[in-house]
Amino acid sequence: MNWQELIKNPDILRIIEENKEQNVASLALKWANKKDLFTPFVLNQIQGLQIAKRKIPSWSNYNELIYPDKTAMEQCSSELTAVFKSQLFKGKHVADLTGGLGIDSYFISREADRLFYVEPDTYRYEIAQHNFNALGANNVSFFNATAEKFLEYQGLAALDYVYIDPSRRNENKNRVFLLKDMQPDLSIIIDYFKQFKVRMLIKLAPMLDIKAALKELIDVKRVYVVSVEDECKELLFDIDFRFDGAPTINCVNLTNEKTQSFEYLIEEEEENSVVVTDALNYIYDPFSSLNKAGGFKSVANRFNLNKISNNTHLYTSNDLISDFFGNCFEVIRVDDFSSREFTGIENKKGVIKIRNFRMTQSEIEKKTKITYGPDCFYFFFADADNKMKVATTKKVY
Repeated sequence: MNWQELIKNPDILRIIEENKEQNVASLALKWANKKDLFTPFVLNQIQGLQIAKRKIPSWSNYNELIYPDKTAMEQCSSELTAVFKSQLFKGKHVADLTGGLGIDSYFISREADRLFYVEPDTYRYEIAQHNFNALGANNVSFFNATAEKFLEYQGLAALDYVYIDPSRRNENKNRVFLLKDMQPDLSIIIDYFKQFKVRMLIKLAPMLDIKAALKELIDVKRVYVVSVEDECKELLFDIDFRFDGAPTINCVNLTNEKTQSFEYLIEEEEENSVVVTDALNYIYDPFSSLNKAGGFKSVANRFNLNKISNNTHLYTSNDLISDFFGNCFEVIRVDDFSSREFTGIENKKGVIKIRNFRMTQSEIEKKTKITYGPDCFYFFFADADNKMKVATTKKVY
């Protein structure tokens, strides 16, 4: 039986449902000799369901979705990032030129008037078609073609937006960092849509240098630096061929509860200055998306904060700032690290935070005997004179 038949088999669906919470490795051993169970397919579905429950929770409610291999599932967009991107395409005609598993495509289709899904891999293309039908996405047109081949389609001038998530690996599976080396070829795609003034959203990996990318790309109106639960996940470059100006950098932190953002202009960052002082009553630790973007002076000026050092990206104030783009900690004490004894801290339990410090986490743990505890936070950092300090703090938010 092929996967189209297997996913409709009530016995297979029952086995998957009954075992969807079980350990996949244990199930593989248990079913090793069962020849009539279609074990690889069943295990793959159970593993896919478990990953979907974590990354794409709304999909885990549908029994007839097909999940590909674990690697593809782990590398795909999360529901949080896909929903965030979908808001940029509300009411638009959109083409996703790198459809893949269809996570981004599906959530974009829920906001867009029309979506064109483009994917050259026939297996992923067929899975996406199946899943979209199961999910009730009926405003999608499917193209089993390369992005370059899709450019021959006659209706492209009517598009409002093009979304593209190019592969960061070449034909030899080696990681590439220059835009010209990614697949599909961004230079061809950009040149083509520039003639129609169709807007583009390009997703790139978070390790990419933003300023270097801005030198390669043209007409970038906005850069979104997106983190999830304070872990940087995506860079999004919004290209508008009608735009003539400096791009805005928008730092975003997504959680299940809320979306927080901070935006600034690169010129603003270059022109600003900051006041450097010792740690005061509160320490502020910005989200990873701001650290990636580099808006260090802009955030200090916007929230009227001092910086602990030009090279230590922690901020401080005497009075509490309740809406900082990051986390806030109340300072209990600050000590020189060389003479630090942690007196008065019961069991030396806490969370170690390292910012511009000469020792690693394991080295600090060995020297201080600090073990994990949720109630106290120790910031190890270099001050303005490059002296090693440790601040004992309690988290405010």
